[in-house]
Amino acid sequence: MRYLAGRIVSWTCACLALLAAGCGDDQGRSFGENSFTYEVEYTQGTFILPKDSLPLLTNVETTPVVSTDPATGAEVTVDHHTFTFADPGLADEMEPGHCLVIYGSYMTRVLSKKVDGDKLIVETEPALLTDVVRNGRIAWDLTPEISGMELVSPDGNAVKGDNIGNGFEYKFDWQDRKYTVWMKPEGTSEEGLPEIQVNVTCQKIDPTNGNVTATFGAKGTTRLPRQATQIGITDGQMTEFQTGSSALRSELTFEYVATMSLGGTQAISFPGLTLRIPLESLTGMPMPLPIFVNLGLGFVTTANLPEVTSFASAKVKLILDSDTGFDYKGPVIEAKAKIHEYKIGTANWEIGNMAILPSPLEIRFDLSCPRVGIEIAGSEIAWMAGVFSVRSQLLVPSLCKASLYQVRLDGGYSLSLLGLPIAEDKGAITEVSRTESTPECE
Repeated sequence: MRYLAGRIVSWTCACLALLAAGCGDDQGRSFGENSFTYEVEYTQGTFILPKDSLPLLTNVETTPVVSTDPATGAEVTVDHHTFTFADPGLADEMEPGHCLVIYGSYMTRVLSKKVDGDKLIVETEPALLTDVVRNGRIAWDLTPEISGMELVSPDGNAVKGDNIGNGFEYKFDWQDRKYTVWMKPEGTSEEGLPEIQVNVTCQKIDPTNGNVTATFGAKGTTRLPRQATQIGITDGQMTEFQTGSSALRSELTFEYVATMSLGGTQAISFPGLTLRIPLESLTGMPMPLPIFVNLGLGFVTTANLPEVTSFASAKVKLILDSDTGFDYKGPVIEAKAKIHEYKIGTANWEIGNMAILPSPLEIRFDLSCPRVGIEIAGSEIAWMAGVFSVRSQLLVPSLCKASLYQVRLDGGYSLSLLGLPIAEDKGAITEVSRTESTPECE
């Protein structure tokens, strides 16, 4: 299937049952639960390499290039891609200055092309969504499924998982850490949303002897939230952007164990584990543009211990149920959030083999789960997350124990890919905190 310049591609399906049966072109604008709309007029000259022609793409080379962000004027590093095709005849479809979309993977603008024998070599730079789409509306209100997920490690590479019963297990190394992620379906919530049982383990390894120096674990259930997004483009300008996730809920128990030979700080940071879901897999309809719904997990844990030979352990249970999202009301973005339920358990922790020194001992947790993001062509344009934080200190020699517990909703956006002059922002949308201390602190 060739996508011709200026052609309007349109379909609207009101329910997933219709997706399975197939549905015809529809210019309607119905939007509600279990719906998907794709009404697009591509920019003149845009060429989309069809899905059945992907084998013609034989090589992709990526070159980081420093350029200026037109929205902010700041220097940024972007990836330029050089594509090699096994069909020189495609040269007529790819003119410099025009957009080239590789079905479901890349969204670029052609810089140059060269026929080399039986090969076509095309150099490209990133393209904006508003470069590719002149007029259109892309909207969905869907709930992800565990079967359509792809796990992406912190370095951006896909991780192959093993099927275990009706669940999945992923194992991988990153820097000095070993990760195991296990999950399986756990029925549905009262709202009809799928829930999954999760168990994440991260071990920090001493590179000098291979011993495990710290272990972090999180286990419990998390819900796959209902995700709704609307993007509208008119005459090459974004006119509508709304995104929201309903019923983000996690009920997790965190446990941390650290051992030291010389004391000091033992930390585990986890920049992000992403379950990436192609929008096409959710809708069952052809989706040339590379759009993904991402579900992520990230954490940082730290133990500060001043003793020569010591260990620390901590355990806490946290619950958060919320809605959150962003709404573009030109020329500003408004954040929206609502906490339905939260529960912050007491952090039970202990320090072993401790010398009574006049310095505080501290254990910290920060965990984002679930983190829901919208990704287009490798760039995350918006994300929302339920965040759990615990800060506990033991002061010696008084043995005063003080703790701060917090649940909050964080979010961020970076809309330059949509052609907006709005740069980017991130931070806390709303939060709930609780403090407690022992009588020794008085």
